[in-house]
Amino acid sequence: MRKLLLALCLFTTLFAEEMTVQSESAHYDGDRIILIGDVIIESGFGTVMAEKAILLRDGEEIEGTFRPTKITLEGNVRMIRAEAAQYALADWAEYYPNEKRLLLTSKSKVLFFDKEKEIQMVAPAILALDNGQSIEGIGNVRFVFKSDELEKIKNQFKGA
Repeated sequence: MRKLLLALCLFTTLFAEEMTVQSESAHYDGDRIILIGDVIIESGFGTVMAEKAILLRDGEEIEGTFRPTKITLEGNVRMIRAEAAQYALADWAEYYPNEKRLLLTSKSKVLFFDKEKEIQMVAPAILALDNGQSIEGIGNVRFVFKSDELEKIKNQFKGA
């Protein structure tokens, strides 16, 4: 059960993208917000979940809104784009809302699955551009899951 449900409406500087953020606890520290415990961020990109997130802004505060320029996510990072049936698993992620760019990284491998287009991708890092319209594997990329990798995706995301 959540100790604290933090719901913030955040707007990015260039695209006025609304985000909803939830976590068990939050700490505001000037130009950053640190979220810990069951972090869920919903935006035009989709839903990204992790154990911890740090939202950084460029220092500009307009009418009390917090406009993040970079969001770093750590620990059991999961991405869901339900409308596109896309799913990903990683250890870390960096999301740049102004650029609509998400970089997923892992100490071993990032798993990406596009159910509609039947794309499976395994790589040390995966870059999603234009809110997921373009996906690029970085490093040694493989385009077929091993059976345990497919099982991991299906266990994390019941709709996959």
